[in-house]
Amino acid sequence: MRFSIFGRFIVEGDSMAPAFLKGERLVISFLPYFFGGPKIGDVVVLRHPQQKNLLLLKRINDIKDNKYTVIGDNLNGTDSRTFGLIDRKNIVGKFVAKY
Repeated sequence: MRFSIFGRFIVEGDSMAPAFLKGERLVISFLPYFFGGPKIGDVVVLRHPQQKNLLLLKRINDIKDNKYTVIGDNLNGTDSRTFGLIDRKNIVGKFVAKY
C-alpha cells in the first residue's frame, strides 16, 4: 500500500479568483485534518456532494454541527449556495502552496 501526505491539484475554473487562477498548480496536504477538523478560512479540495468524481477548490465559510459551508472567493460558481452543507468526509485535503 502506498500512502502520501501531499497531492497535486490544478485550478480549472475562476470561482476562487483572484487568489487562485485557472491553470495554477497547487499542493494539497492530507495530513492537517488527521489531527483536527477544518477551520473557517481554510482553502480545501472537496468532493462535490452529488458528483463524487468532481473535485472543487473552495474556502470554509462556516461550521455548524460538524457540517461545513464552503464558498468560492469569486462567488461565481458551484458551492454551498448550490448544494448546501457538506460532510467532513467530502473534504479531501487542505491547500498548502502554489508551485
